[in-house]
Amino acid sequence: MAVRRALLGSEHPRVRAAARRAGVHVLESHVVAALSAADGHPVAPDPDTTGIEHADPLDDPAPAVRVTAVVGGIHQQDGARWARVLSDPSPQVRKAAATHGYLTPAFVWTGLTNDPDPAVRKAVASSRWAPSAVQRRLLSDTNPGVAAAAEATDPLSRAVRVRPSLPADREITLPVSNTHDPRIRLLDCTAVTLTLDQQQQLSTAARAGIADRTAARGRVIEQFGTSRAARWVVHRWERWCSVFALPAPASSQIWWEKQLAAPFADVADADDRITRALALFDAVLGLAAAPHTLAASTDPDDTTSDGHGRAVEQDPADLALLTSPWEQVCLPTSVTPDTVYGPRTPAVRRLLTTAARLPRTRLDTLLTTRISIDHHTWTTARRAAVDLVTGSAEPIYATHFLFWDTVAVAEIAAWEHPTDPLLAEALWGAATVTLHAEYLSGATVEILARPAVAAELLQPS
Repeated sequence: MAVRRALLGSEHPRVRAAARRAGVHVLESHVVAALSAADGHPVAPDPDTTGIEHADPLDDPAPAVRVTAVVGGIHQQDGARWARVLSDPSPQVRKAAATHGYLTPAFVWTGLTNDPDPAVRKAVASSRWAPSAVQRRLLSDTNPGVAAAAEATDPLSRAVRVRPSLPADREITLPVSNTHDPRIRLLDCTAVTLTLDQQQQLSTAARAGIADRTAARGRVIEQFGTSRAARWVVHRWERWCSVFALPAPASSQIWWEKQLAAPFADVADADDRITRALALFDAVLGLAAAPHTLAASTDPDDTTSDGHGRAVEQDPADLALLTSPWEQVCLPTSVTPDTVYGPRTPAVRRLLTTAARLPRTRLDTLLTTRISIDHHTWTTARRAAVDLVTGSAEPIYATHFLFWDTVAVAEIAAWEHPTDPLLAEALWGAATVTLHAEYLSGATVEILARPAVAAELLQPS
């Protein structure tokens, strides 16, 4: 311990930096404490480590030592320390936030993009961790080196490919479920077309037998482990929490089991809106773990193996408890993938299929045209469209599901996950105009369709 303290407190910056890069400040007791905290167990202080863990490298006068704080990892939610990195006088420290940016939060990326030092901006443009939307802003940087670096990393400059998981007819199928399982696709269709009456019935059905269902949910989640099904469901939570306006899913830095359970936390006194939404979440869990999807498979869309081709076994009674409210209320249904968004669903299918195969130049035109539209102008038109469409006897969640469908298509087109959200917005505008042009004002149609018209996806109205 004395040697560790001597190295970390050396008068030579190189020695202090090398000691931290080598992990001299990390002890076994630190690892045990971190694991205990992640499992929810109390953490007992280790008197032998006093002085080791209290020295913050961001307080060191040497930039090389401050860099080790970023390299070693700053928690994504530790905004105060990230703000210190962003305001650090040394470009070397600010560059480290880009070159070692796996955990760098969004506000830091935005700040680094506007950094006065071209070397820092170039590090952002070249970073494998930087959000694509941030890097594309640097395509027009006044410094030629920065602009060239951004062009080299721009995924739209690569050849456009199509995911092999598209249906046999090579068209996008709506809603985009990221699975070929027919029961999950049926669940998605019923969720998109959910009516107010069905929502009330779901709330009633979900409250019946809630104790048994809660216990079954816990057992199913525990059995999921780290399977491919767990990862698929967590990805689904990200989209559905947005659609149903539920609290954001848990951080990706915690265990899979806690991410799976996150939407159901602290809902004992939840109102009817949350209760009926979580009835559909339960159905997702039950269907993703259902026996007919548990066969070992190398299919990239399979949601059931444990990552080694082994099936994840679940109790059929538990799965039936989870899916029963949805089955009682929403089945049978006449909705199909060709009618889920109404009679013009096939037209939207063709539109999005074409978008998934756009050549780079037209995809670039689609995105840059959307970027050129003022944020307030677009938001106003989008809000007007949502209000008018949901007020025309359409299911209340349909427009939100349509947006996430366009997110999936944008990722297919750019071959990038996640991709620039403005690309998805442009596709959503085109799809909304295709579905509901008669409900929208001429000004709203012009704004929402402008990117697609520029990219020759739609004809001018």
